[in-house]
Amino acid sequence: MAKPDFDKLFTAAAMQLHAAFVRSSSGNRPDEMGEPREKQFKSFLGDWLPQKFGLSKGYILNAEKEVSGECDLVIFNSETCPKFYFDQELNVARGKIFRYIETWYNRMRKHSALQYLSPSEYEFEMENISLTKAA
Repeated sequence: MAKPDFDKLFTAAAMQLHAAFVRSSSGNRPDEMGEPREKQFKSFLGDWLPQKFGLSKGYILNAEKEVSGECDLVIFNSETCPKFYFDQELNVARGKIFRYIETWYNRMRKHSALQYLSPSEYEFEMENISLTKAA
């Protein structure tokens, strides 16, 4: 059996990642740029990581119960990562958590895509820039 040519395989993968980067560079919003890049990178990892590793997107919660600032690609060991199951009672709790994140946390937290400003701070800055240009 012939040994795979890893140089060619990784060169092809690098070209696909670069193509996704170029395609997404014309996006107007941060999610239009980041999403295609993450999708291509997730595909690359899915092809190359051993099967015991899982891939997902989400927020990371550390031991001090602090939540990561961005929704990121998460690589986990599917053999040792705890599994979470939801029943109807827990589904209510999940809804409350979602509402908290969407109605308070995401509006207040600093977003790297918004130059580390909260959405309200970013909108205020953009309005000031627009008013300055109009004057």
